[in-house]
Amino acid sequence: MAQKIYLLEHLGCANCAVKIEREIAALPGIQSATITFATRQLLVAAEDPDSYLSEMQRIANSHEPDIVITERKRKTHQHDGCGCGHSHEEHHHEGCSCGHSHEAPSIPHETSPHRPLSASAVR
Repeated sequence: MAQKIYLLEHLGCANCAVKIEREIAALPGIQSATITFATRQLLVAAEDPDSYLSEMQRIANSHEPDIVITERKRKTHQHDGCGCGHSHEEHHHEGCSCGHSHEAPSIPHETSPHRPLSASAVR
């Protein structure tokens, strides 16, 4: 069983998302279908999820005509504002000429904005 994530571009109605999810999940051969409305993503589990793409598109458009279902492409890691045009995953940084640091900044715990609350603060 393969799982694949698709983007639902122009999905604007949470109620429609529920209906689309139910109808896709009911297709023969689909093991599961889950839409996350906040991210406009559809997770489909089936032997060959792509073989259902035209039927999923038809279902989506029956509820919202402007929806376009596209495959979510995996993004390579890129530093904010980097623009150097290369992947930083498994990238050899010595001699890199892209002009920025590949080192992650170190934030001391005492200055981190994500400190846990003390027990007295929770009360």
